[in-house]
Formats: sequence, structure tokens, C-alpha cells
Amino acid sequence: MTDILADPVAQAALSGGFGMLVGFVVGYFVKKVAKFLMFFAGGAFLLMLYAQSGGYVSINWAQVQNATQANLQSMMTSDFGASALMATLGIPLFGGLALGFGAGIAKG
Repeated sequence: MTDILADPVAQAALSGGFGMLVGFVVGYFVKKVAKFLMFFAGGAFLLMLYAQSGGYVSINWAQVQNATQANLQSMMTSDFGASALMATLGIPLFGGLALGFGAGIAKG
């Protein structure tokens, strides 16, 4: 058994497999939480629209649009540090993690 773990190819396969398992679980969880949050965000948006149409509140849609565009712009220009994560974890673990995450998102 120790001879197998001393082989670099076996270590890479073990690391990649573990990364894929963890990535799948995280991706599945992220998608379920995102669906849950989007459900409530959509409900809040519909409630705002209903309240505005009934005359209960007044919404400045230009300000909402500007705030949304500013947030999206900052998200598009930010660096999530994927290269630093890959350098820290190693290519096999990060590759397995990325593949597992994608599979978890697709399955969830």
C-alpha cells in the first residue's frame, strides 16, 4: 500500500478524486442555496411591484438601475483569486475541484 501512495501519478489521481468529490458537494449545495435565495428575491421583487402598482410605495427605478449596474460592474472586474488557489492546492486537486463543482452545479 505504501508503494502505491509513493507513486506521484497515484497521488495525483487520489488528490484529483478527492477534489472532485468535494467540488461536487460544494457545487450541489451552492446551487440549492442559490435557488432558495432567488425564490425569495423574486418574491420580494413581486411584492415591491404590487405595492407600487397599488400606490403604497414609490420606487425610484433609475436609482435601482444605477445601483445594480455598479454592483455588476464591480463583480465583473474583481479577481476571485483562482490562480492563487490553484497554486496553493496544486493542479490535480484544483482541476478535480473545478470539474466536481461544475458537475454539482449541473446536477443540483
